[in-house]
Amino acid sequence: MLKSHMDAEKAIQAVAFLVQILPSPDIHRVVHVLYFAEKAHLAKYGRTVTNDSYIAMPFGPVPSNLFDLIKSVRGDGDSHYLDKNPDIVRHAKETLKVYDHNLAIIGSIDFDLLSESDKECLLEARKEFGDLPFPVLSKISHDAAWKATAKNKQIALKNIVETLPDAQSILRHLRETCKL
Repeated sequence: MLKSHMDAEKAIQAVAFLVQILPSPDIHRVVHVLYFAEKAHLAKYGRTVTNDSYIAMPFGPVPSNLFDLIKSVRGDGDSHYLDKNPDIVRHAKETLKVYDHNLAIIGSIDFDLLSESDKECLLEARKEFGDLPFPVLSKISHDAAWKATAKNKQIALKNIVETLPDAQSILRHLRETCKL
């Protein structure tokens, strides 16, 4: 299945933003909170933060390209997408450190690519989900979109939207803007 056109620089900033505000910024917590932020942004503003596609992994939805990027920073990534974008990997390695499953910011980062609405939804998701234990985060993320998708397959954006209030209006907006 084709991967989405993730906004890589913005995705790096979103991860760094979450690393900065989460109490325990491990990979699982960051990707779960990001998923909830993406859903909140879809519900309020009709678009996601990173434009990444999500995969139905055993512990919940995982942003496909971003997860590959994080694994590359850690030193165990192997992705066709990233092989074609070495500058993205280099930038991520200059911004983030990944040790085991934990993330940290190294160097300075400017969050200039994150809009105010992006930051708002990231902060809201952190507030609502950031302190939850991993088993609870995992269980909550197993929403109808995740359940409707085969294990390790891409979750259709339409299915994610259908978990949101006012789904029909959001779907109409996405169709009109050619994002669905």
